[in-house]
Amino acid sequence: MAREADFFAEALGCRRSLLKLAVRLTRNPGDAEDLVQETYARAFRAWHTYREGTHCRAWLARILENCFVSQCRQQERFRRWVEREAPAQVTDSEHAVTWSSLSDRTARALGRLPGDFRAVVVLHDLQGSSYREIARRIGIPMGTVMSRLHRARRQLFRALSPHAREFGLRTAA
Repeated sequence: MAREADFFAEALGCRRSLLKLAVRLTRNPGDAEDLVQETYARAFRAWHTYREGTHCRAWLARILENCFVSQCRQQERFRRWVEREAPAQVTDSEHAVTWSSLSDRTARALGRLPGDFRAVVVLHDLQGSSYREIARRIGIPMGTVMSRLHRARRQLFRALSPHAREFGLRTAA
């Protein structure tokens, strides 16, 4: 038990340097915090594999780097999946969406939308296309674009309301 307490104390003492590394990797303080949190979660689950005498900060930095690489791979797989599911018009390389700017929950909620709804949300809300432009690109009436966008936003609202409440945001009924 003393060994476990010593390990935890030493690991928690490395937080500042891990956060600096995470900010350098993610270029975003919020994402860096999440990355450090995930690093500690993995490290504490595997603390028994830590060998005494090993440089704890280096061990944790390696875990952090592995977490970062895993997250990048997951984002890339998700981006490819969305591109496969959305109509071909949405995936033009000149209009590629920066999926890394979406939070994980938002990206998952967007990924759960039917392809027709997701395409309209991506084109309008993420890429800034007008209703008329979306209708022309996808080949549907402008009223259908507006209807799909409304229904997609309503589904996203329902999916993300619990997440918004966690941050103290009020959600309309």
